[in-house]
Amino acid sequence: MSESTAPASGGMRSRIGAVPAVELVALAAAIAPIVATVVRAATNGWMPLYDAGYFAVRSRDVLTDHHPLLGAWSMGSRTVGETLNNLGPMQLDLLAPFTKIWPYWGTALGVGLVNIAAVVGVWFAARRLLGRVGVVGAMLATVCLYAAMGSWNLIEARQQLALLLPFWCLLWLTAAIVTGAWWALPWTVLVASFIAQTHFSYVYQTLALVVTGGVALTVTWWRERPRPPVGRPLVVAGTVAVVCWGQTLWDEAFGVGNMSTVLRQGGGASEAAGWSKGVRFVADSTLMPPFWLPGHMGEYLRPDVVVSTGRAAAVVIAWVVAMVAAVVVGRLRHHRVLVALGIVSIVALASGCYAAAAIPDTEFGFVPYNYYWMWPIGLLLTATAIAAVVTIAPVRQRIPARAVSYAVGAACVLVAVTVFRPVNELPETVDEPDAGGRVGEPLMERFGASLDRLGIEGPVVIDRSRETRTNYFPYTMLIELQRRGIEYTFPPGDVNLARFGNERCETGSAAARLILADGPFATFVEDGQQVIAEVDGLAPAEAAELTALDEAFGDRLRDGSVAVDVDGFEFFGWEPSPTLLDVLADPSMPANGLAQYLSDWRVFDVVTVPPEHDEQFRRWRDLEERSIFDRVAIILGPNLVTTDTCTS
Repeated sequence: MSESTAPASGGMRSRIGAVPAVELVALAAAIAPIVATVVRAATNGWMPLYDAGYFAVRSRDVLTDHHPLLGAWSMGSRTVGETLNNLGPMQLDLLAPFTKIWPYWGTALGVGLVNIAAVVGVWFAARRLLGRVGVVGAMLATVCLYAAMGSWNLIEARQQLALLLPFWCLLWLTAAIVTGAWWALPWTVLVASFIAQTHFSYVYQTLALVVTGGVALTVTWWRERPRPPVGRPLVVAGTVAVVCWGQTLWDEAFGVGNMSTVLRQGGGASEAAGWSKGVRFVADSTLMPPFWLPGHMGEYLRPDVVVSTGRAAAVVIAWVVAMVAAVVVGRLRHHRVLVALGIVSIVALASGCYAAAAIPDTEFGFVPYNYYWMWPIGLLLTATAIAAVVTIAPVRQRIPARAVSYAVGAACVLVAVTVFRPVNELPETVDEPDAGGRVGEPLMERFGASLDRLGIEGPVVIDRSRETRTNYFPYTMLIELQRRGIEYTFPPGDVNLARFGNERCETGSAAARLILADGPFATFVEDGQQVIAEVDGLAPAEAAELTALDEAFGDRLRDGSVAVDVDGFEFFGWEPSPTLLDVLADPSMPANGLAQYLSDWRVFDVVTVPPEHDEQFRRWRDLEERSIFDRVAIILGPNLVTTDTCTS
């Protein structure tokens, strides 16, 4: 019997044996970029910012009076008009041992270790299923996923990115279950629970994979003669499920009943994308050129999907047909692992289309990161197609498997080496690796020193009314309070009560108010307030450069060298900015604050920047963004909440 068709459900001892060096090298190559990124985070001032900062600070609440029973608050709450949290706190529980010791670097370490565990899971499952060539190929696909993400995102705690490798692992575990591998059942329950609890955008696909694996496992067991004993894996899997979902069920019985609310809302279907958009989102991700290659993830859905519904449907159907063909090839060649990979690919793609159609719109539109799960799916589709072709290729019989494994292993190492570079091309996180060292580290050092100097004991109420929507530090700031044992609260009605629990609602007892302000608000101080920490990350020379660029682009807008199609705004149902109209009308007015605005409209061809001005335009936009994001102050003031208006 060949290695590719050996029983996947055989004893573990018989399948492991001595591990060939090429398999260990491939595993090391896949783990090394994660380790390098974690180490880099410890040496360059990296810290978890914005949403990633939330997971750091909230994980430090584990096993305290504020212990979280649920996952993070969902932006879909605004869509459905009712508070929704993700289903469970497993991500917070896994981060807690590390963030409680090292709040900032511990976040990177915790996320990195979860991702390493996922990679080892893929390696183990692929080795059990496919042997030497298959496991090395799976590691090559894994580092290709890194290349698509960018290395910095290997330690990103935001759920949509933090789940990419665990979801990749789940796909392989499901394939193992479909072959009848009972050893994979408890691990599948564990990984699926982690994914389903952490972010809604993965729930439909995860549920479909678990159901498919469960049905296939049952059918395989029923057909076997004699039927093997399965009591032990069932008991272990059931125990894992109870442990994973115990907190969610406790909340359902004795807390806010989040699960019932989620099921009642059904994901906000009234605001869902619908099948037309959903199929287009899926097809435009990894099913068409440039597929899952590096760079595409950062451009995906920016500004919007361009493929037509008809073409998108044809692309999806073509991939389904290809996977059905892979299943047929597997059946004809008695290659049940190929059959399993084909089935899992079809289920993942079909459930992905359903999820894309069901995910609701947000206040920011249909955001790309809610569909990043298509990258693992796209890689599995590609791997399955290659496996099917190799299975029927005549040349397969003439090339030694060892030579193939060495060649694929060399490719794995080469791709892994390229991923060692500190890269992040995703717009939602692109500036965070540098912003921590540039602004966050000095800001938090000064904030902590002021807390110590002033002897603030708390509680303090957090006021976020003066920060921009994309301020990096609202949650990172709370870590400095936690480190000193200072309790914090939020004003009644603040959305952060859904994130941190209603017990943190301010009743009027806080000793002071902490105001986080950025951009122009960072210099605005009222009577009775004092700035206790501030940073302006824009150097004087850069500020002067921004002023000169404001003036230069004001002139270019007026002379038409940077063209604005004023009627184009109306085509999209918008009115042009009054500031833009003033700049066009006033021959001496600089284009202050218009760089990002013009950049946003540039992608719709309403604004045209000629090639000779493109580099300066990008520099202008970068400096304008930093003049807001890098000018941050934390202000101490009196508590304005004087009465208890909190709701239970």
